[in-house]
This record gives sequence, C-alpha cells and structure tokens, in this order.
Amino acid sequence: MSLDEWNTLEDVKRRYKAIQDGKAELIPAEEVYSELLAEEAPMKLKEVQLEALKLSHDERLELAYSLIRSVDDEGESRETERLWAEEAERRYQDFLDGKVQEVPGEEAIRRIRAALQR
Repeated sequence: MSLDEWNTLEDVKRRYKAIQDGKAELIPAEEVYSELLAEEAPMKLKEVQLEALKLSHDERLELAYSLIRSVDDEGESRETERLWAEEAERRYQDFLDGKVQEVPGEEAIRRIRAALQR
C-alpha cells in the first residue's frame, strides 16, 4: 500500500493491524523521507511532510489520525450533524410515545461492555 492509498482512518487501522499480525512491513520513516525528497510537490507541502517525518512514531500516528479525521469530517460534518439531530429527535419521540423504555446509565454501560467483549 503506497502513501497515496491511505485515504481513511480505517485504512490506517487495517495497515497497523497487518503490521502487528506480521502480514505487512512497517515502512521506515527514512525511506519515506527519501521518497518525498525525490518527489516534485509544492514546497510548502513537502516541507510539512519532511518535518512530520522527524516526529516520533507515536506523534506521527497521532498526526495521521488527526489529518484523516479532518478530511473525513470536512464534507460530512453538517450532514452528519443533521442526521444525528433527526435520530435524537426520533429516539426522544419513541421514548415519549412509550415505544422504548429508559435504561439507567450504569446498566447501559454494562451492556455495551458485555457486547464489546463478545
């Protein structure tokens, strides 16, 4: 997988899991750094990329996560907010109409934890 193929956080997670499972190799930062030096890219972008490669492994992961999140959020945030507002209103109306029963917070958390452990 080339750097250009890392389009989403899911891609990053999938790649990280493959590395942990021994199914893929971690590309050394020095190798990526050399590739970037050879590429023709706008100077500002290239400078940011080169500086980012100087960060520690954990810092690069955090940066990658925040950048991917910012891209994923750009076009979808208003639509996502609108859809969540509609969903919240629907759930509240279901509660008022007696279609669903409230569950105490501690019980809800217990159920979530149990489901995640399966």
